[in-house]
Parts: sequence; structure tokens; C-alpha cells
Amino acid sequence: MDEQQARDIVDAVRDWIDEDDETTGFGAENIYYEGLKEPYACKNTPLDCIDELLMVKGMTEDLYYGTDERPGIARYLTVYGEGKININTAPKLALMALADGITGEMVSSMDEYRRDEENDLSGSNWYNNVTGMDGITIDSGLITAKSDIFRITSSGYLNGISRSVSGTVERNSNGKDVKILSWKVD
Repeated sequence: MDEQQARDIVDAVRDWIDEDDETTGFGAENIYYEGLKEPYACKNTPLDCIDELLMVKGMTEDLYYGTDERPGIARYLTVYGEGKININTAPKLALMALADGITGEMVSSMDEYRRDEENDLSGSNWYNNVTGMDGITIDSGLITAKSDIFRITSSGYLNGISRSVSGTVERNSNGKDVKILSWKVD
């Protein structure tokens, strides 16, 4: 996907979740969705689940779920939380997207740094201590060093039959109690 296609999808997502019926750039509002072969209304409120993205103009199953050559975006997104990425646990691909100029080599160095138990990862600016990250500034509004929301997947096998259950849970402020936010059988 080229940069313009990505911007068009971002515009469409903005229109899907905003409260108005004014089209943003190359996005889409009710007039587009109601003109489809199987029409539906533009949501115009925040997503309840990440799968709703499949209803947004420009979103394809290959982009969402991935292909043999490329991972899908669904595994990197959530509707829960404050919108910050935990720099201590984020997948390498997410780390690379945090700032212009971050290379695959830098991400590997970041990953190696955060796996070393001797390093202090309590603050989200630890990446400044990673060799080769000179000149890279990650917007502090994008990252955190703490998580309270977790995705858990459990799989079971019996007599050749397998089942998986995935859930999203939130750790309460006391650090002991957990609230189930969502779950589904795969």
C-alpha cells in the first residue's frame, strides 16, 4: 500500500468514528455506505470492537488479517486503553512505527535492550539509552512503560479437537483484581 492509500484509510476511519457527517479528505460518511450494494450507516461513534474496521471504506481482509507475506493490522490494534503503546512489550513492527527514522536495526537494538534484565525500563524514555538511537525522538504522548490491559489466549486440545478462547482483561488500580472487557471463542 502506498502512502496515499494509507492516508485515505485513516480519513475513512476518522469519519467512521467522528460525530459528524462531513467527509474528511478521501474518507467516507453515510452517503458512501448507504450507496453500497448492501448498505449500512456510518457508525459516527468510537469502535466497540476492532473487527468493525472491516466495515470501513478501503479496509480489506488482507490488510486486516494479513497474508502469508505480511501480518495484518488487527494483531496490533485494540479499542481498549488510553491509546498509548507500551514500549516495553510492543511488537517490533509497532516500535518501528513510533517515529520517523527508526530502522529495523534500531528496533533490534531496542528489543535487545529491553530483554536485558539489568536495564531500567520503568520510564518510557529508556530508548534514549539504546546505542544508535541518537537523534530519534518518540512523542511521549504515544508511549508508556506500563500496561493495565492484556489480551489472553488459551487453547485446549481433546481427541483431535481444538478450541481457543481469547479475552481482553483490565487490571484494576489495586493491581490484584481483574475485569473481563471482552472474550470470544475462536
